[in-house]
Amino acid sequence: MAWNERIDNLQWVALKGVAEGVSITKLLGIAFDKASRGGHELRWSAATIRPGGKFSHHAHPHPQCFYFVKGNGEVALDDRVISVGPGSIVTVADREGHEVRNTGDAEMFLMEVSLFHERDAVPGIEPHPALAEPAERQAGLAERLHGLVVAEVREQSTGPGQRTAAAWLQATRPFSFTASIVPVLLGTVLGAFAGSFHPWLAVVALVGGLAIHAGANLVSDYYDFRNGVDAEDTYGSSGVLTGRLLTPQEVFLGGLVAFAIAAAAGAYLVTVRGPVILLLGLIGVLGGFFYTARPLGYKYRALGDIGIFLLFGPLMVLGAFFVQAGALSWLPLIVALPVGFLVTAILHANNLRDIPFDGRAGIKTLAMVAGGRGSRAIYATLLVGAYVAVVAFSVLGLVPMLALAALLSAPIAVRNLRLIMRASSPGEMAMADVMTAQLHMAFGVLLTLGVAIGSLL
Repeated sequence: MAWNERIDNLQWVALKGVAEGVSITKLLGIAFDKASRGGHELRWSAATIRPGGKFSHHAHPHPQCFYFVKGNGEVALDDRVISVGPGSIVTVADREGHEVRNTGDAEMFLMEVSLFHERDAVPGIEPHPALAEPAERQAGLAERLHGLVVAEVREQSTGPGQRTAAAWLQATRPFSFTASIVPVLLGTVLGAFAGSFHPWLAVVALVGGLAIHAGANLVSDYYDFRNGVDAEDTYGSSGVLTGRLLTPQEVFLGGLVAFAIAAAAGAYLVTVRGPVILLLGLIGVLGGFFYTARPLGYKYRALGDIGIFLLFGPLMVLGAFFVQAGALSWLPLIVALPVGFLVTAILHANNLRDIPFDGRAGIKTLAMVAGGRGSRAIYATLLVGAYVAVVAFSVLGLVPMLALAALLSAPIAVRNLRLIMRASSPGEMAMADVMTAQLHMAFGVLLTLGVAIGSLL
């Protein structure tokens, strides 16, 4: 059996191992009989199709699901043609032929989930090259799954009436929460060893940090949509407004609710730790709100990178440190630098990809000022700077030598740099911010564990 496929104007971005794949899988509602023999494996990828482009597959040896994020088109199956748009979901049965076509005027962005079975494989069949790394393209990896439950083709309404928990979760952009989780964890560990560990206060600080982050994401979505920065052919937003899953008013109100939760957490911490927390909390809430809100909107004035660096780097680590230690110190501000570099890299990857869209909207970001080549140099400097900093801090004795465990994340950094340096279109960098968030999480967790274990020894 051989592949029979045609791919026109298609660009694939591997998503294997990305946290979003798990969420996508749940969203698509894929399920199978856990009692079936052998081990099942889910694999996912993302693709962009240029206007007028299409791709088709015949006799695929595994079921698939497509989740359409942006753009409009249609999916032709063996017995019908289905119109699709942002939010549409199409499931394709085992070995069912299908063709995805972009019939709109803008680039189409979709995510694909396929299911593989390794143990009882059919000889001579290999996984689709778009869904596997080169080393995995070996015969006998995919077969028809036993006990698989695949829903019939279904389409998700794109009207604003679909106010589901999944839509609200999507609106908060949970993939980016590493930017607030890591600095709170690092500051908590540093503060615990400088003073004493207070678990309940650590939980409250984490809730406050996540709430500020979620509020900033929601308010940013609102103003980016209102100012024409986010549209159906862009990649930077959560997609709930361009996909009409929520209304702008709902998203803005959701942002205010998130900031209110942060304020409540901060108020409690103020009663325990005093006015320093009030000052840091106000900086966090105001910095998150006015990232895009008028009259500041400093994201639109090429100041977003420095603002995010300060808020989700030194200041958030210092706040978590103070919650534990009850005192101020220069140490958390210094140790936070590599974490700040990488959280800035998340934003910078997003802005590098969105240069043409942001220019069309009439806003200015650091990536636009630096240009494509300059922005790539900035991105590389941020990544390299994070590793240089952790090595320097370890050698200087600011952190235990075990903090060098953060270097184990270097392969992810190399992967990201290759993508950024080789990409020539926004579609090729569609997942650059997600991939950088993955690096931030790996680096930050390894650094935090290294500091914690090294401090105990």
